[in-house]
Amino acid sequence: MCPFNSFTHLYFCCRIPDGSIDQGPAAGRVHALEEQLIKAKEQMENYKQQTGDVGFGKDHEILRRRIENGVKEFWFFLQSELKKLKNLEGNELHKHIDELLSDLGDHERSIMTDLFYLSQTDGAGAWREKEAKDLTELVQRRITYLQNPKDCSKAKKLVCNINKGCGYGCQLHHVVYCFMIAYGTERTLILESQNWRYATGGWETVFRPVSETCTDRSGSTTGHWSGMYH
Repeated sequence: MCPFNSFTHLYFCCRIPDGSIDQGPAAGRVHALEEQLIKAKEQMENYKQQTGDVGFGKDHEILRRRIENGVKEFWFFLQSELKKLKNLEGNELHKHIDELLSDLGDHERSIMTDLFYLSQTDGAGAWREKEAKDLTELVQRRITYLQNPKDCSKAKKLVCNINKGCGYGCQLHHVVYCFMIAYGTERTLILESQNWRYATGGWETVFRPVSETCTDRSGSTTGHWSGMYH
């Protein structure tokens, strides 16, 4: 087992020795894997150079998530491609690939652990928690404002009927999607749920109403939503 505290070690540890597969379809696949490892090493080096200039703001968080996703995709790619090689060569190669997959799994878990610690260093974890809390409060205030207009009769509305031909979880997803559209188009969501299959008395008999002041769909004009913002 080789050390695995960086992609540099990952490259040199897991690189398939020259001459083990030198011809046929397998050779091209092994070459592609080696290129992926080199690219991953370069990305980590670029990250090290950038972190000195990036603060704990939006750019830092985007970069952290990009690296995390990149590591996961790197693992999925290697796992998939190496499994394909098992169908191309003999038993010895099968054994080598099984061992390599096991080692790569260790590497992936180690790197993900390091990334977690990175996300918590120098106050980044506390910053992320604060940003999430602030964003939550902002969204909650905005929803409260949109869902409780001063004059319901003049408010722009989005009418959503919960009775869809699917299961309970699907219908709750539908409500969330309606909320997202209403939020994005700056409208008050009117949720129609009478004779709902899971609560015939309606949404309000089991959950809090989506509005305290505006539950009437009436307005000066109505029409089917075209999917465009207006």
